[in-house]
Amino acid sequence: MTESDLPERPGRRWLVIVASVALVVGALALVLWTTAPEPPVRVVYQVTGTAARATVTYSTFHGEELRQEQLTSLPWRVEFVAPGNPITVCSP
Repeated sequence: MTESDLPERPGRRWLVIVASVALVVGALALVLWTTAPEPPVRVVYQVTGTAARATVTYSTFHGEELRQEQLTSLPWRVEFVAPGNPITVCSP
C-alpha cells in the first residue's frame, strides 16, 4: 500500500486548519497588544503643610518640559492629563 492509497482522515485536516487559525489570531493579537499606544492618565500633584512659601517644580510629561510655581499659600493642587504611563514618584 502506498501513501496515496491510504484513506484520508478528515479529522486531521480540521486539526491543522484550527491550529493554523489559532496561531495567526494569536500572533495578530500579540502585535496589536504590543503596538497599541498607552491610554492617557490623570496626574495629580499636591502640596500640603504649614510653610508660608514654597517652590514647586514638576513635570508635565510632555517631553522634557518642567514647570515651576512659587506658592504663597497651601494647600496647593494641580491636575492634568498626560500621555502614556508617567512614572510615579512620591517624596515627603
